[in-house]
Amino acid sequence: MKTDTHRLVLLDPGRQNTDPTIGELFAGGHGTVAPVVLDPLSSVDPRAFRNLPERVAEHVAWLGAADGVANVLIAHCMNSVLAGELAAAMTDSGFGPTRLVLFDPFLVDHEVITDQTAELFAGLGEPRPEARLSAQRIWGAARPVEHALASAQQDLRKFALHRAAAFDLDEDEVEAFADQLTDRYARWLSHLASQFDAEITPAKTPIDLVVRDTAGDHTAVLAWGGPIRVHSYPEPVGFDTPGLRELLREILTGAAPSRYEITGER
Repeated sequence: MKTDTHRLVLLDPGRQNTDPTIGELFAGGHGTVAPVVLDPLSSVDPRAFRNLPERVAEHVAWLGAADGVANVLIAHCMNSVLAGELAAAMTDSGFGPTRLVLFDPFLVDHEVITDQTAELFAGLGEPRPEARLSAQRIWGAARPVEHALASAQQDLRKFALHRAAAFDLDEDEVEAFADQLTDRYARWLSHLASQFDAEITPAKTPIDLVVRDTAGDHTAVLAWGGPIRVHSYPEPVGFDTPGLRELLREILTGAAPSRYEITGER
């Protein structure tokens, strides 16, 4: 890929646990242009709800147009809805052709956000059965997303205070530690909430889709309306593996998809 004709934009929130991040795909270079790394969590307010259009507009302004080049936007898992909307906005803003590369995309539906909320509660020490019930209570009610998020943030704060109090800390230190825990967990939950059941903007964006099961349901991604090439990668997505790096190199140096097609298993 020539550096004077393409700009790679990588949605990478950085390491959230012990797993390699999507940025590991570019370790050591690939003969491709180095990516512009965009932290998707940078547009999140952990203490207030920001909707997806607001976040997308902030990212578009931060990126700025790159005259005379095409854009390739690369994202993974629960950053996929943000990536799709960002690609649509970049196209509408005159950024030139924008192509998507998505690894194991997840759309944030009721099941996903409930599961993620329960995991966050459990991570702060709430027993898993109770964490699950709390998450179901929050997201099972018919109410605006911002109200459900505020309720979840209140529970995060409560569980964080309980977790911090278990350590031998002064009162002020307990509050500070609980603030850090709450902000960290609330930032991720806010990121998901803005994508929860979001209306997809058809963008006709070409998409390379890397999944373990090519026979899976891709109808949600098809809603973006562009041509899709589905790549089978049967192993769990490990961003530090040579095989996945080689697949990305082939995608980036090849032509964008022009129709719906499924490639052979690697």
